[in-house]
Amino acid sequence: MNRRIVLLVASFSCCADIMAQTGAVTELPGLVPPAVVKGTAVAAGSFSSTQMLRLVFGLQHPHMAEEEQFLVDLNTKGSPEYRHFLTADEWNARFSPSPQDEQAVVDWAQAQGFTITNRFANRLLVDVEAPVSVIERALAVKINSYAMGGASHYSNDRNPVVPAALIHIVHSVGGLNNIQVMKAGNHGFAEPEFPIYSPGPAFAVGESGSHDGNRTKPPGASPGVVNLGYDPQVIYTSIAYDAYALYALGHCCNPLGDPGISPKETSIAIVSSGTQRGSDLTGFLSADYPILAANYEEFYIDGTPPCCDAEGTLDLEWSTAMANSFGTAANTATVYMYDGANSNLSTFTDAFNRALSDGRARVLSTGWGGAEFNSIPQIGDGHRSRHLQLHDRPGLDPGSGLGRLWSHRGLPGSRRGHLSRVGSQRGFRRRLCNPVSFGWSIPA
Repeated sequence: MNRRIVLLVASFSCCADIMAQTGAVTELPGLVPPAVVKGTAVAAGSFSSTQMLRLVFGLQHPHMAEEEQFLVDLNTKGSPEYRHFLTADEWNARFSPSPQDEQAVVDWAQAQGFTITNRFANRLLVDVEAPVSVIERALAVKINSYAMGGASHYSNDRNPVVPAALIHIVHSVGGLNNIQVMKAGNHGFAEPEFPIYSPGPAFAVGESGSHDGNRTKPPGASPGVVNLGYDPQVIYTSIAYDAYALYALGHCCNPLGDPGISPKETSIAIVSSGTQRGSDLTGFLSADYPILAANYEEFYIDGTPPCCDAEGTLDLEWSTAMANSFGTAANTATVYMYDGANSNLSTFTDAFNRALSDGRARVLSTGWGGAEFNSIPQIGDGHRSRHLQLHDRPGLDPGSGLGRLWSHRGLPGSRRGHLSRVGSQRGFRRRLCNPVSFGWSIPA
């Protein structure tokens, strides 16, 4: 009982310190993991006050009703807005938080001792980093260690607060715990041990590679090459998607002959965690499928990711196989891997927004999900992906269900938000029933 009283006194003292420094504050609700609230995660003492953490401040959408109506009109036949997609600049001017609101968040964060690590053109997110001691003082929280499922985690013990002046600007704070994390869809392969914090820039260009296909060499693989009973040759047939019929049209994946690389309409962005296993990809292309071409590039999000990400490697291989020119690398679909340094929700939030902001691809895929939690604020309304211009290349149809949308609730497979087809390749690998993220673009 005495220990509980001491903890409560410390808690009120912490909050009083914040109020004394910043004036009136407002709580941001729903940001304590249910496992902490319910006691499933057992408190195991204070977390290191010097441990560095990366946080993501999600900003409110100032014109939510208009944004919702636009998304409805965009997909409603007969509407003046039907398929009138916006460029990134047009969307930002019409729907994004104002530069003044974003700057207010930046100014407050810097005044609290946070280091600003990244800002986005859409002003939806502000990335920061700081030691735990700074985070606790600024947000009036206590970061504790917790034991759950035989593993050690960290988490805030209460909802964070922000100055009342920011309550209509800041929607959420991501990165306060590593209990709610994204999970790889394929549970048969081990993922790397992810660090709590990885030094380095919030965004960096990683490895890249290309490989010309060789039509004179037949595939060296047989069904079972991916240890799941079938391989790309099976998927190409009518047993699954009958991709041979599409390949016969000859439109994959650079129909207008862009020099050196496929256009964004036929390129694929994949969000994952950890770097991909290069030797596995090399074997997939050289030994198993020399007929396949490949063109890929990795981007590192929130520090340097560890190796090796089995889920992302499989996603890269299958996306490459399902959107292939069987010729030069320049004419096959380019796959852009956005690799987080860990599987935290805040890291995936940054990765999704980076893929959206870069505009390199019109198809987004991920093999990671978080279906065990319902609405995650930091990748929810505070990070709602948006429609960009898809018809800025005459004669090309977006293809691949590109009117379909990224879930504004952060759950892959839903149809709200932007980018296009969001889904895992594992549907093909396991059930032969979920269309993979093709990079097709058929002339209208």
